[in-house]
Amino acid sequence: ELERKLEKLTNLQEAVVIPKLAADNDTTLQRLGKAAADYFLEHLHDGDVVCLSGGEAIFNMVNAIETDRRYDVCVIPAIGGVQGRHYTDVNFLATELAKRIGGNSFELHAPAIVDTTFERDALFSLRHVKEIIDMARRATIALVGVGSLIPETSSYFQFTAMSQEEMHDIIEKNRGVGQVLAHVFDVDGNECAQEYSDRLIGMNLEDLKNVPMIIGTAGLAHKVSSVYGALSGGYLKTLITDEEVALGVIRMFEERKKPMPQPTLP
Repeated sequence: ELERKLEKLTNLQEAVVIPKLAADNDTTLQRLGKAAADYFLEHLHDGDVVCLSGGEAIFNMVNAIETDRRYDVCVIPAIGGVQGRHYTDVNFLATELAKRIGGNSFELHAPAIVDTTFERDALFSLRHVKEIIDMARRATIALVGVGSLIPETSSYFQFTAMSQEEMHDIIEKNRGVGQVLAHVFDVDGNECAQEYSDRLIGMNLEDLKNVPMIIGTAGLAHKVSSVYGALSGGYLKTLITDEEVALGVIRMFEERKKPMPQPTLP
């Protein structure tokens, strides 16, 4: 029922919702990863080009892949890497996914974010970097996590070495609520904090929208606003989430689409 309601309220082609069976976050994320892995394998075909982001959701999905079949596919990072955790190392995730499905992987030897647009332009001018990103843009399947912008828990803030002032700028001034491929958007899905996006090495959100199948995975209650924003912006075509997030997103859609109350006449 939640899946059908999400599909009706949003522009999703398909929604997959796992029931809330445990209070433990790690268990929920592992079950979410298994659901994402199963869905991915059901829709994977020889000849596919798969691009992917980093994040805990993608890490759990890759970990849950189990198949005896070998697929003639390519797996490519959609964004540069971030040092600090295995789940932010997109090259590792691409290599591991390719190994598990029998495909070929490519690596993007560049950071996710650099200090200036000059540095970004210089890296984009390198043949290797441009070739990998161009390959990602031709993907037939994109696997992306939806990130929150909570300073204490968000990998976007933890591993991009942003200052308190920059965090405040993104959240308060730009009204950012979430990110996909490290591109920040507001609750209505509009890309914001453009000065930070201009320093990213990887696909942009318009590139992502051109991918035929975009499988977004996100779970836990703190992701509700982030998922709502991603859906409002049309950055996902399939959503795999848990019951708690699904209910919260549906509630936000219903509340925000209600007509504004009329002023009381004297």
